[in-house]
Amino acid sequence: MAEAIQRNNQQIAHHAAVFCRELVVDGASELDWDQLSTLLEKILVTNNGSVCLFSPKTIRIACQKQFESEWESYLSKHFLTLQSKMALDERASTLDIGTHLVAIERIPETGLLVLAVQNKASIFKQTEATLRPVFALAYVFVLIVVCLTAAAATVVIGRYEHRLSTSNQNLERQVEQRTKSLKRTRNATIFGLAKLADSRDSDTGDHLDRIRSFVTILAKGLQQTLPDFSNEYIDTLGVASSLHDIGKVGIPDSVLLKPSRLAPEERAVMETHAELGAECIAAIIERLGEDDFLTVAHEIALSHHEKYDGTGYPAKLQGNEIPISARIVALADVYDALVSPRVYKRPMTRKQAREIILEGAGQHFDPTIVLAFLDCESEFIEITERLHASIEETAQSHEDHPTAPSGDAVAAVQPAVMLSTRP
Repeated sequence: MAEAIQRNNQQIAHHAAVFCRELVVDGASELDWDQLSTLLEKILVTNNGSVCLFSPKTIRIACQKQFESEWESYLSKHFLTLQSKMALDERASTLDIGTHLVAIERIPETGLLVLAVQNKASIFKQTEATLRPVFALAYVFVLIVVCLTAAAATVVIGRYEHRLSTSNQNLERQVEQRTKSLKRTRNATIFGLAKLADSRDSDTGDHLDRIRSFVTILAKGLQQTLPDFSNEYIDTLGVASSLHDIGKVGIPDSVLLKPSRLAPEERAVMETHAELGAECIAAIIERLGEDDFLTVAHEIALSHHEKYDGTGYPAKLQGNEIPISARIVALADVYDALVSPRVYKRPMTRKQAREIILEGAGQHFDPTIVLAFLDCESEFIEITERLHASIEETAQSHEDHPTAPSGDAVAAVQPAVMLSTRP
């Protein structure tokens, strides 16, 4: 902007010199300075600039009247500066003198100078005024571009986030389905192995199913008292309970299948099944590493015959020293043993089983778990009634088709010979 103004000043100075040259007669002394001033009045300089005729020899000046006193004062102050700069470059057409820009046009015949002068402050002010709309327009343009870019970015990011969210949801769904499938496979395998071990001892094939149901019912009943019992933990506890007697695979048939009361030395052998089962699961943990399911299964296998008063086995743990998982399975296992037929006893009624459970509170069983049992006893009864209906159906079948009686049939019809449960 300043360069454009300076070029304009040079043109003004040139035209003024042409006009002034026509009035030159023989020299500066013969010039009509008043007439020159009148001529200069007709020359318009933009941005509050002015044009003047200056004689370096006489330091005489002719200029527009409104600037006369100002430029006489200015040139008298800056004459030496102007003269020294012109001496350095005799052909200089522009000079920067302090606060002003000067365009110079020489009249060789007289040695006079035509000066077109602009105040820098006026130039900068005019430049700012000229550029302000441009800057405002540029600002608006940039703002529009930024807004459009932000809007486009928002749309693109929104689409990307939607696709990413959908992809993540699909991936999570696939992982969840795969995990459920693996859990079902694992649970079925574990349950099958547990059934295989249980088949050597149990007189009913549904023993493990009932234990799992009883344990799950008790655990859900304890959720209000034990908020740490998550649904996932309850599922784990239910499956792990299937392995409570896995150690019986190491008990000899002569002890495991004996149809009468065990002798003290036989009972000692039978009691080793808790440690045998725990050792089996511990070996798996050592090979695979720590796992929530295996940890719970190990607790149950080792401690489900511990008693709350400390008279159980194998470690005679007492109270809360016994893992909560083992305390729950202890009650479920005893209840099922009481209401189920065995080769050495008839099944008890649910009333008899209830009385034995109540008597065992604080001795055999954790009182808190006994209270949970009382709250959900109706569910236990429903499972028990299905068991007894199955027993009666089996007995009726053997009456209609007499053959060599199986263990189930014998247990269903023979008189009770003992009411105690096996270890």
